[in-house]
Amino acid sequence: RGRMTFHLGSNVRQAARRLSFEWRFTLAIVAILAIGIGPASTMLSVLNNVLLKPLPYADPERLALVRIQLGQVKNHPGLAQDEIKDFRELKDVFAAVEGEGRPADSSLGPPDALEPVTTIAMTPGLLPMLGVSPVYGRQFEERDVADGVVPPVMLDYGFWRARFGGSPAVIGTNLIVDGRPAEIVGVLPGGFKLTTGRAGPQPFDLYRPV
Repeated sequence: RGRMTFHLGSNVRQAARRLSFEWRFTLAIVAILAIGIGPASTMLSVLNNVLLKPLPYADPERLALVRIQLGQVKNHPGLAQDEIKDFRELKDVFAAVEGEGRPADSSLGPPDALEPVTTIAMTPGLLPMLGVSPVYGRQFEERDVADGVVPPVMLDYGFWRARFGGSPAVIGTNLIVDGRPAEIVGVLPGGFKLTTGRAGPQPFDLYRPV
């Protein structure tokens, strides 16, 4: 054991001396290691967060994402509402089928004081299916998508704290979103992020029913 330790220490010292003298060779090795380790670490991080780490929803092992593959067609709108209805009829395959729209950049407030916000639309049953309940207010309901009603919105927890100071009194009040009134019906729990299928889980300022 002592002889092995001696040889190991001697080899390390010789390698260190060589690297100190041949500094160009040393820089090349460091650069190669940095180039190799950087992308590998990023890939492992994405793999862990997107594929290996369970989604932060109820019964994540029962969740599935349904997509349409149209070959060379790019930026297609995804599933139509009638197609979602077709999937819902497969009672022996899916316990529930819900949908979400594309993330959008919207405006908040009157025309003379617009504030940019991020929004996303979802079917009213998506949050209950994920086991997510608002900390204040209520869930979206089917009546929220009927004609003639003021469209409701739910607020992201961080946006609610920053924009409204964390006041529960905002429930039932109206906002102007994209030039139209919208009623605040709920505030989502802190840390909630929606996995849209196009990116990793992310928060949005406002959530709408579709």
